[in-house]
Amino acid sequence: MFGDSPSQEAESQILGDLWDTPPDVEACANEGKVSGGSGALSANDAPAGFGGHVAACAAEWRSEPGVRLAIWFQESFAKPGQEVPIFRVSLQEEEALNCALATALAAPAQRRFRGNFGPAAAAQLHADFAAALGARASTSALKCVPLEGQLQHRLPKELLGDPRVSALRLPQRKRSGGAELAGSALHRAKTVVEEILGGCGPVVFKIGITCNPLVRWSAYEREGYQQFHLLHVTDSSEVVQLFEAALIAAFQDRAGCRNIARGGEGPVGRVLASPSLQCFVRRCCLDASMSSLSNDSYAFLQARFCCRHTFVCQFNFQRTRVTATIHGFISG
Repeated sequence: MFGDSPSQEAESQILGDLWDTPPDVEACANEGKVSGGSGALSANDAPAGFGGHVAACAAEWRSEPGVRLAIWFQESFAKPGQEVPIFRVSLQEEEALNCALATALAAPAQRRFRGNFGPAAAAQLHADFAAALGARASTSALKCVPLEGQLQHRLPKELLGDPRVSALRLPQRKRSGGAELAGSALHRAKTVVEEILGGCGPVVFKIGITCNPLVRWSAYEREGYQQFHLLHVTDSSEVVQLFEAALIAAFQDRAGCRNIARGGEGPVGRVLASPSLQCFVRRCCLDASMSSLSNDSYAFLQARFCCRHTFVCQFNFQRTRVTATIHGFISG
């Protein structure tokens, strides 16, 4: 299945098949193909000169273990009026792009902004990133999902994917001293979910694990969702599944929860290619035009409407697991 580089049409089909069935860890060697991209970007899809810059940048990036700044995607060509296809770049290309981003973030020009990360700082960061990639490289087709909330504040909008895919709630990742304690990470995730649920009236929601925030988001957008929150990053397949089960247990008795299996969707104990994302899907059902109804009738109609709009999301990435929340607001 993954022996030859698929066409762009085949890539989209492969992604669709893998949304709810994460690839095996053994497939990571062909992650570019699994995630919808070929092992290397084609001449038609890749920014000019990008391929030749990969090896040197990737080698430099590997010398700085433990610093994975973002997950990278590339937009492909689409005819006018068609949805722009987007796919994960290969592992080697992702390493190169993270290397270039790390170089840009450390550039002397960034220091003069002194934490004031406004449009001027973002524009300078974009220029420094392009310079780090090389004079012949183009960044016009590149999009990323940052793995730290603070980083999303700094990135230029040209490099971010869909602005409704938000990493703002992700904590800063430790560069040393070990990972965040599981108990504190789970408590923080529960608090975030409570805050999001508390910002709306009657809702339905579902918690799960999924694999590709930008590609998968396009499906949720068509269903009326408005925001997708990333909550937690981890490198362990086992941890992300335990995290999922713990969040489900915490919210399964809440009105509107659509999780049936306490351990989450899919086979228990499955091995996931990293990173995986845990997702929280929400739709808020408020309509000002129904304000004349009695409270009981309004609540009943809201609940009935909501129950038709519950979805599961499942993403997989290469090394880092991310917990995510999706929520949306819709009028009847």
